[in-house]
Amino acid sequence: AQFYFFSIPEGAAYVRFSFASNENTQYFKDINESLTMAELMEHILITTGSGARVADKIPYRPDSLFKDEIWDSLGDSLTQAQRYQKYVSAYYGLKGYHDNGIGGSTVSGTGANAFWQDARVNALCPVADCITIAGGTNDFGLTIGEVSLNNFDVTTFAGAYNTLLYKIYHRYGMLKTDRIIDSVDVSGTTQVESKNVRLFMIAPPYNDNNKDLTPYSEAVEAIGKLWGI
Repeated sequence: AQFYFFSIPEGAAYVRFSFASNENTQYFKDINESLTMAELMEHILITTGSGARVADKIPYRPDSLFKDEIWDSLGDSLTQAQRYQKYVSAYYGLKGYHDNGIGGSTVSGTGANAFWQDARVNALCPVADCITIAGGTNDFGLTIGEVSLNNFDVTTFAGAYNTLLYKIYHRYGMLKTDRIIDSVDVSGTTQVESKNVRLFMIAPPYNDNNKDLTPYSEAVEAIGKLWGI
């Protein structure tokens, strides 16, 4: 048998174990194929004086502002992998979530899967209450461009992000009259029943190769402030 040891911080209230279904060791292959999760937990021994215990379910936040809401997540492979949605959904008491992540996709550029493309925007749930946009990892090395409300050049990160936000606002009927811009083509963006969707903009500080994405993260924060998000 294989054993894994680790330290638990003093005073810890919970310890969460996560086992990947594609784990390559024979030990986990045998466990995944033959045991239920409840039986698996019996194989785990925690020796600690802190009183830590194994949580049998994801904790729920009773004061959640998102209770019974529907969430859609737009992103790249980090979103497509669905490694966090079920936890966030359970913790905040969401009614459900939709995964609109496509591996390898960028926010900017002319690729068919770029975030700003109509196909990506139209795929967003028509009755979503909140939408997270998690992109930038695959934009490393691409031009950020001018961070302003006047930049809608989709070959730049800032311009593409502005275009994406503009199309989302158009789709859900949230565009104010003074924000309508003729130069942004929304003819391919399908509108749905108007509703005030809450948007959350997320950008990782590093990509998979540990290349610093801080400038892109800072651009996302600045763009969010310009849009009042």
